[in-house]
Amino acid sequence: MTVITEANKTKARELTAQLTLDEKIAIVHAAGLFRNGNAERLGIPPLRMDDGPMGVRAELHNDNWAPLYNTRDYVTYLPSGSAVASTWNPDLARMTGEVLGEEARGRGKDVILGPSINIKRSPLCGRNFRIHERGSGPDRRARCGLHPRRAGIRRGRLRETLRGQQPGNRPIGR
Repeated sequence: MTVITEANKTKARELTAQLTLDEKIAIVHAAGLFRNGNAERLGIPPLRMDDGPMGVRAELHNDNWAPLYNTRDYVTYLPSGSAVASTWNPDLARMTGEVLGEEARGRGKDVILGPSINIKRSPLCGRNFRIHERGSGPDRRARCGLHPRRAGIRRGRLRETLRGQQPGNRPIGR
């Protein structure tokens, strides 16, 4: 993981000043399934993202969900965030995060889109399985599941983005 130093901040400001408007738009806009654009001229690569909360997806074609490369590079099917949170075991949460981080890095990913957080208000919510929530209050939930899993992911030199949905309501019109 890159440490944020004054030198890094200066370099980021210098690169940002050199970006054209089109390059800035490309960097913040999707350029395919689970990747953004790049600024090749300045050596800024695209970010490759992963959406699999219980295992790492294969790299996909830009216009469909078919795997792009060899489909025999298996990864671990991990327990869902809800299952990990139910154990109340921070070590297990950290270990699942480490596996997710290592395998995502092995598939060339830079960012994991997760873990998901939410308050489950309805059992009909279609995303409940992936959410770190166990009705024990946000502090206990964070200490026993969410924070250790995120720390594990970071050991693989990846970033993760917390995903929050509406408070556990049932999806309508999906």
